[in-house]
Parts: sequence; C-alpha cells; structure tokens
Amino acid sequence: MTTPNERTFALLKGQQLLIELSERAVDSKSGTLALRAAGILRHFPEMCDIEISARALPLIWGEPARCLDESDPDPSGADRSLRLRQ
Repeated sequence: MTTPNERTFALLKGQQLLIELSERAVDSKSGTLALRAAGILRHFPEMCDIEISARALPLIWGEPARCLDESDPDPSGADRSLRLRQ
C-alpha cells in the first residue's frame, strides 16, 4: 500500500524528471521529448497546490516538506535532491 508521503514523493520526483527532460538539448529525438515534458509541466501542480491538497486530504497526500526532508528515508532509494518549479 502506498503511503501519503510516498505518493507525494513520487509526484515530486515525477516533476523533477519532467523538468530534467524539458531542459535537455534539442536534437531530433530528445527535442520532441523535451517539448512534450515542457507541455506536461505547464499543467503540473505548483508546490502551493500540493501543500493545500496535503492539508485538505492528509490520507491521500503527505506534506511536501516532510517528503523532501533529508532525515526522512527515501521510499524509493533514489536521490532526493529536487529542483522544483515555484
């Protein structure tokens, strides 16, 4: 079962991946992927939206600050350094 913190962490890591993909150098293949990632990011929730959702639906979403806290173990085992749009 996925916990609220794991769900929020996955959302934030997905956002990080889209940011990285959207910033890739444009060439024939990655250019299309970068444009698609940028298009998805335009409709991605902002940090304030995630925070509001976490407060309104604590059984669904974890607080983003807690999910990114270095002392909190990463549920996926991946690096937690995130560059988030704000």
